[in-house]
Amino acid sequence: MRNDWLSPPPERVNAYLGEEPVLRIGIPHRGGALCLTAYRAGMPVMVSASAFWDRQDLRFRTDADIGVLQDCDFALDSAGFSAMMNWKRLGHQPGMLGVFPWSLANYVNLIGVLRPAWASQPDMCVEPEIAHDAGVRHHRIEATAAMLEAHLTLVARWQDLGAFWLAPPVPVLQGWLPDDYVRSLDLMQEAWQKHATHFDAPVLIGLGSMCRRPLNDPDIGIRAVLDHLLPRLPPTARVHCFGVKGAAMAELADIPQVASFDSMAWDFGARVAARKAGAPSSMEHRAAAMRDWYDQQRPRRRRTPLTAEIG
Repeated sequence: MRNDWLSPPPERVNAYLGEEPVLRIGIPHRGGALCLTAYRAGMPVMVSASAFWDRQDLRFRTDADIGVLQDCDFALDSAGFSAMMNWKRLGHQPGMLGVFPWSLANYVNLIGVLRPAWASQPDMCVEPEIAHDAGVRHHRIEATAAMLEAHLTLVARWQDLGAFWLAPPVPVLQGWLPDDYVRSLDLMQEAWQKHATHFDAPVLIGLGSMCRRPLNDPDIGIRAVLDHLLPRLPPTARVHCFGVKGAAMAELADIPQVASFDSMAWDFGARVAARKAGAPSSMEHRAAAMRDWYDQQRPRRRRTPLTAEIG
């Protein structure tokens, strides 16, 4: 029998946010030199669940090399564009919707073991390389909402069974056109409302399929999406932009509703630099490139102070 009076109340909030925008460094590993570098430099980190997946044993590995990561301020992404492309080449998968190689229970259990600062729901990215027409795009948007509802249901049940530390996920809005994101927001709110007695309204909402688009294109640009979507967000919600490039960060950081963003642009730049120099892209080289890139972004990710007019 549960001793409810001994247990803390279940977690109702999906993220705890500060005032300043946060840049999370994308790291493709669950441990090792890059995580140690991030920890020593105090860098917030983003890691994909795919970094923990063992393709041979068909399970998440959390039994080694994760100690330093857990000491970092790290968030967990359910899987990114590159992972989706890799799985697409492999064909039908045994997990969620035939797309993920793991089950939802596997993923929620991983979150419970790792206890990241926050974790995103499983979602279906819709870049043109994956969603080649409007019908496929709309199907993947609806599937993202369905997986959110399933994720919330499972967390609520496990909380009721005593896993009070499990938090509701960061929902992810998907789309390519601005109206796609509005539709995704409507579906997200419908799913969340079904669990309103268990969880507070989300304070952080992820925006997916951001990394492969320009900033200022009037039809599909990041600015166009945000201008269309942000006025429609719940009043307490802010957004995390997945995978934005460094050039966009200065503008995004000045938008109060943008809480955070993540990027692996540093790693691409490190590999290009090593190739041009005819040198190996060693861990030492990548770690130094990551530190340098993070330091270069620092002045670009602080909000411009507001100044009052006098007179």
